[in-house]
Amino acid sequence: MQIMQPKVGIVIAGASLLATCITSMALAAPSRRPPPACYSTCPPAVQLTTSSRVLLAGLEEIERFAVSVRSGVIGAGSVPTGTVTVETGTTVLCTITLVDGRGSCSPPPNALPAGFFKVVASYSGDGTYSPAQSRPTGIEVIGRRPRRLASGNQA
Repeated sequence: MQIMQPKVGIVIAGASLLATCITSMALAAPSRRPPPACYSTCPPAVQLTTSSRVLLAGLEEIERFAVSVRSGVIGAGSVPTGTVTVETGTTVLCTITLVDGRGSCSPPPNALPAGFFKVVASYSGDGTYSPAQSRPTGIEVIGRRPRRLASGNQA
């Protein structure tokens, strides 16, 4: 009885072919995902930061809202230009003109009554980037304590 043994050359060729197929599939897999594309305008990423989360009513001007608007698509090339409006609901707190995709502003005194507010930065868009909005950031405005009158003074 004779046992058939495969020839060494066939085994090596088969192993080599299998390794080539696996390597080709591994290299081809990442290229199947299409790159992000902007056909008219690109969606930017808008980030809003605050200098404080708690403000004193009547002194809101000490708050500094900082905004960064950058490309949300790799390779978009240009820096976003235009304006960003910092607002809560329908109340505009301040407006920023972007320089190199960044800027900051402060609201005027008495801009908000006491309470809790969600503040967003709304980017206007430009020829390359579409309008976009930041995630809401919560702030609290607390009321001022009334001043005590010195004895003998009348209010």
